[in-house]
This record gives sequence, structure tokens and C-alpha cells, in this order.
Amino acid sequence: MGRFLTTNEAADRLRQAAQTLRLWRLRGVGPRYTKPSRSRVLYAEEEITRFLEERTYQSTAEETVRNGRGRAA
Repeated sequence: MGRFLTTNEAADRLRQAAQTLRLWRLRGVGPRYTKPSRSRVLYAEEEITRFLEERTYQSTAEETVRNGRGRAA
């Protein structure tokens, strides 16, 4: 496995506030993370990259279809 990022470093990479990543962890919607100790949270760089790639689209139509928001015919 590669390099690990702190919450602040991961937030910088995602251009989000660190508090947003904390909220995402609570809701289970953000990138996967690891807790090597009770109070320490780390994000593998590969997980940040995967999280971004899963949210990369060619067009708004692709985003709509992939997120299940397309219209029923």
C-alpha cells in the first residue's frame, strides 16, 4: 500500500473542509479510511484517487444515468 494522508491532507486534496470529511465518515458517503488507533484517521492515497475516479464523468447525462436519476420511459 502507498502513502497515507491525514484528514486535513485528504481534505486539501479533495478541496473540501476537514469537517466535511468528518461528516462524510459519519454518513458513510466519503472515501474509505482506516483507523490505526482510537483517535487517528488516515486515508490511503489510492482511496482518494478511487473516490475521485468514481465521480468523474464525461457529461451531465452520464452523471445522471450513473447516479440513477434518469427519467423512466
